[in-house]
Formats: sequence, C-alpha cells, structure tokens
Amino acid sequence: MIWIVGRKGMLGRIVEHELETANEPFVACGSECDVTNEESIRSCAPRMAPDWVINCTGYTAVDRAEREPRAAWAVNRTAVGHLARYCRSVDAAMLHVSTDYVFDGSRKRGYEETATTAPLNVYGASKEAGERLLRSLVDAHVIIRSAWLYAETGRNFLLNVLHKLHEETELTIVNDQHGTPTYARDLARAIIAVVTSPKIEYGTFHFANAGAATWYEFACEIQEMALHRGLTSVRRTIHPVTSNRYVTLATRPLHSVLRCERIERAYDISPRPWREALRDCMARIPVTRPAAPPHLDVVTR
Repeated sequence: MIWIVGRKGMLGRIVEHELETANEPFVACGSECDVTNEESIRSCAPRMAPDWVINCTGYTAVDRAEREPRAAWAVNRTAVGHLARYCRSVDAAMLHVSTDYVFDGSRKRGYEETATTAPLNVYGASKEAGERLLRSLVDAHVIIRSAWLYAETGRNFLLNVLHKLHEETELTIVNDQHGTPTYARDLARAIIAVVTSPKIEYGTFHFANAGAATWYEFACEIQEMALHRGLTSVRRTIHPVTSNRYVTLATRPLHSVLRCERIERAYDISPRPWREALRDCMARIPVTRPAAPPHLDVVTR
C-alpha cells in the first residue's frame, strides 16, 4: 500500500489520479497533514503501515524562498526528516522528489546523478539539504530529481504563458537558462513505475522529458501549440532577454539539463521528448477554460 503526502499540489493530484487509473491501493493526505510537525504526520498516517511513502510536498516558490528562507527550509528539509523518521519507524520505503536547482548550472553537457551539487539559491539549498537528510536516515529511499514541471492544472509556466497570451500584447522571457520542460504526468507515471516495480533499486535518479530548451523556446512552443489548438487566437510578440537583464530575487542555473540514463537502466523508463509531452498536456486543456492567473515565480514578464 502507498501513502501519498501532498495530494493537493500539482504533482500530488496527478500521482493520485494515475494510481487510481492503475488500480493501485493507496491513501492520500493534503493540507490536513502538517509535514513540518512530526505529531501531525503520525496522526495522519494510515492505520496500516504503508510499503511506500511518496512525498509530493515542497516549498517551490523559488523567489519567495529568498524572502522566506525559514519556511522553505521547514518544508524542504525539516519535513523530509520527519517523514523519513516515520518511514524508518514503520519499515516503509520513501520516494522523495527533488530538483535540478541543486546544481549551479556550470556544466553545459548536463548533470548525471553523481555530479557535485552546488545550489545557487535558498530553494535549491533547502532541497539539497533535504536529500542529504533523507539519505542519512533511511536506506530504503528513492530520490527523483526533476525539472521545470508543468501540468494542465495548478500554477506553472505553461498556464502562466497561456494567461499572458490572452492578457498582454508582448511577453519578455529569458533566453539563456537551459533545462528540460517536464510534464508532471510523465513524472507521476515514472514515480508509480518505481514504487510498483518488482525489483527496487534505491538511490538518486533523474527524470525529465528528453531534450533541452530555454524558457524562451518553451514559451514560443507553447504559443505555436496554443494557436494550433485554439487556446489562443492572436499571435503575440515574445521577446528574448538575458538573465542579467531580467532581475529576480533568486539566482537560477544557466544550464540544468538532467541526464536520465540511470532511471532508464534501472527501471526501463525512457522519457519521451518534451515537445511530445507538451502536446499531450495541452490537449487536456479545454478551449473554453479561462486562463490561469499568473504565478509569482515564473521567468516571464
């Protein structure tokens, strides 16, 4: 049996849906479980000890974390420790989701799992600390680092760009930060493949859709697909800009492409190209649905 923690977040909702689709037994909790409080975790835990705990919680507002470091560390590091100690007490394995922002972006050839971490901002540092704490507490763990997550629901770059295509005549988006847009549903399916595998390999893995792009290239692709799908009817001008011309509270890595060979070898999970995944995601967005409100921490203006 699987216990999902963080069911109300963008990823948690999709993991829950995919488990239902796969007819896998699970229980899930949302905001009623304060993961920064050990007593709350134990009071919300299922009566029957789970085989796996999937941690879908996270403080992911990258810029806001610079203003609220204690809150970011409480969720991204302290809470991971609480969940890990719970798993250790009931002999459960733990799957934790981390980020490409644990790297400094200096390696243009991409990052494998063993690359040296060197986060540039509070968000990345707190996530990297959560990884280290989990490794120290529970041997039976899987950490999956992913990148640039988006979905047809929630607050994310895709929906923010669609909102701006409706509301603004011009967009300005950074063009020197390289990564891989990753559909949260593909990540959810990878998570489920891991926790339901008959042969588990523990440790740290990377999962992101295949290929690489800049935020500018991602936005341009969103506009092209939106025009084709009828999600927008007017082509807007999208201006590229370098990071030093686009001031944000948090410094972001310029090259954070994740190499995913290990998860392919261990679990036979082969990430599909990011454009194919984006097309699938956008096909799930109703043409009549209002655009989402802007996110606080996306790299658009």
